[in-house]
Formats: sequence, C-alpha cells, structure tokens
Amino acid sequence: MTNTVPPINIANSNNTLNHDNSPARPPPLPPLPPLSPLSALTPSPPPTPVLHQSSCIPTPSVHLATNDGLHHRPHLTTAITESQLSRVHRQEERIQQSLTPQADHTFAILSEYSKVRDTHDLFHTDLCFEDIPLSVDEALAALSNGSLEPTVELDNEPSWAQALASPEREFWIAGGRKELNSLEDLKVFVLVPRLEVPRGHCPPKGKLVCKLKRDDTGKVVRYKVQYVAKGFAQRWGIDYDKTTAPTICLESFRSILHIATINDWDLQQFDIKTAFLHGILPEEETMFMEQPKGFEAPGKEDWVMRLMKSIYGMKQASRIWNQTFHNAVTRWGFERLECEWCVYR
Repeated sequence: MTNTVPPINIANSNNTLNHDNSPARPPPLPPLPPLSPLSALTPSPPPTPVLHQSSCIPTPSVHLATNDGLHHRPHLTTAITESQLSRVHRQEERIQQSLTPQADHTFAILSEYSKVRDTHDLFHTDLCFEDIPLSVDEALAALSNGSLEPTVELDNEPSWAQALASPEREFWIAGGRKELNSLEDLKVFVLVPRLEVPRGHCPPKGKLVCKLKRDDTGKVVRYKVQYVAKGFAQRWGIDYDKTTAPTICLESFRSILHIATINDWDLQQFDIKTAFLHGILPEEETMFMEQPKGFEAPGKEDWVMRLMKSIYGMKQASRIWNQTFHNAVTRWGFERLECEWCVYR
C-alpha cells in the first residue's frame, strides 16, 4: 500500500509557496491606460475623504463660557477669583488711606525720605491747584492722573540780584551782614584808604554767594551768604606767585586705616569750618579787594579791604591754608613724612 500525499499550498501576506518551496508567480497586472502629455503634467486632485457617521452621543464641553465669549479652562477660575479678591482688597486699602490723618502721611513721607536723605533733597511746597487748597490725597490723585504737574521754583543758590528781588530780601541782607561781621571778627581784612594801595594794584571786586540751608524736612533754617574773591581777576606776579598744594593719596589713607585696625587704634575725624579763612597771607602776597556793594562801612565808603588772610575764591587759598596747617602741627611736635606730605606722625 502506498500513501499519496497531496500537494500543500501555504499562503501568507508576503508570498505563496508551492509544495516544492518555490515562490509562486504573482498574477499579471492589468495594463495602464496611456497618458496624454497634458495629464502627465497636471497633478491629480487629492482623494475626497469619506465621512463616517457615528452613533456616539456628544459630551458637553468642559470649557466655561463667559459673557464676553471667551472660554477659560477650569484651572483658571481660581486665578480669576483671586484677582477679583485682590481688587476688592486694594479698594479697601485706598478707602482706609483716605481716612488716614495728615500726621500719618507726613510720618510716612519722612520715613521713606530718610533712606535717601544723603542723596536727595526734600522741598516744601504748597498744595494748591488754581488757588484751591488740596489735601494730601487730592494732590496725590491729581498727580497720578496728570491734572496737576509739580513745579519747583525754589533756587538753593540764587544770585545776589535774585535774592534781593525775592520776598526773603531781608533775610539775605541779614546773612550778608553776618558774613562781613564774621570776616572782621576773624581778622581776615582791615579797611584802609584807597591811597595805600600800591601803584599797579587794582583792587578786584568780590562776589556775594547765596545758598539756602535746609534741614531734613526741607525747611529753610539759614540764609547763608559768603563773600568770595573773583580769582580770575588776579594777576600772576602781583597778586600771587604759586598755587600748588599737596593732596593725600588714596593708598596712603588706606594704609593708615589698615595700620590702625591691626593695632586697635582709636580713629577720630573732624572738620575745620571756614578753613581757608585761617590761612595767613605772607607780606609779599598782600591783596586788596573792594567792599561789597551795599555793605560799605559808614563814613568809609571809598576805602578798600586789605586782606590779612586768604579768602575763598583766591587762587592761592589752598596753598596758604596748607602752609598754615603745616606750621601749626609741626609746633605741636608732628613730623611730615617725606614720601607723603599730607601724612604726619
């Protein structure tokens, strides 16, 4: 008896195998229609998508619709609520600030100003708008919306002509008299007849310099007037010979601080007021000046001032002050360093 095995055909997606494991030949493709030259160059339109109907029930949108047509996600609702609460809180703060007394406003302004008191100036002003007094809150609101623009007309250093034309004229005149009395008490000058002026000397005129001194709140506490020389009118060889004066180096100052820190020394600092007015002029640099206009001595209106000491504005004022300081400290036993003329031991 013989068993006859029929041939096995195994078909898959890739190819077809016969019983002898040889791939079957694929059926021949139908012939393509011939292409015209125009159809070969014209692209074919994209296929139309097939729309499939669905039996699913549409679910409601998770977005929240607002009155303005905008949609916000649920996680933004919390931020919107917080923003509204913050706006209400700010409104409450504004209402509370409007009920704050005037003294509290002043204290708050001064507290903020104290941080920059060394770099900024605080000016006093009248809160008036079109001759109508304003409160602090009304003035701040007017400044914020632009209906009120601040203008500072105060001049801390007016000229003498401006000072005399200002409402504070009497205060400036009193300051000028005080300055001349101070110069006379320090024996900076003596009045001599004009005939004593040497030939070739033309007494230059001085200048009254005005400056307002204010406290921390901006209030004027002093009308300072200083009589200075017009140094540009001095002539070399007649009114002065030398103008050089030593100045300390920053490295020397740091070295002194370093040595004092290591040795635990006590450091002290002081300022000499009107230092230049203490510098004694040598006999060969005697200088004459005119009396300030309006402050002439009674009965001596034509006399001139003979300067015994240096005065601010002179070309040699710094040099004369350095020589005066050197002579004083050397008499006290100090010795000047050869490498640093502004350091003594």
